[in-house]
Amino acid sequence: MGRSAFSAPRIEPLIDVFDFANQAERDALSAHVPQLSLLIDDLAALDEGRLDQRDMPETAKLALDALRLARARSTLDELFGRLARRIELLPDTPVGREMLLAVLHYVASTRG
Repeated sequence: MGRSAFSAPRIEPLIDVFDFANQAERDALSAHVPQLSLLIDDLAALDEGRLDQRDMPETAKLALDALRLARARSTLDELFGRLARRIELLPDTPVGREMLLAVLHYVASTRG
């Protein structure tokens, strides 16, 4: 897998993420790599509408939005104004509260 810019999400088999020295090494280790695929996405190119259409938990959507927006040069009011809808959709459960704390921690870390 090369290191180049991309503009659309792509799905990569996990085995293709590793940079094996040669085919023999790949063959020897492939039995130990789980058979799954990764969705590799350019968050900078992902808009809120496309994110809304994804079949994923609201906690995951909030995480992606926080990663996408937190480094922007906006005020905290602007940032949380953009994240408010996602925060309001979080489940009132320990998982939802943990996600909110993780987002707050991430935002504080990026504003350092």
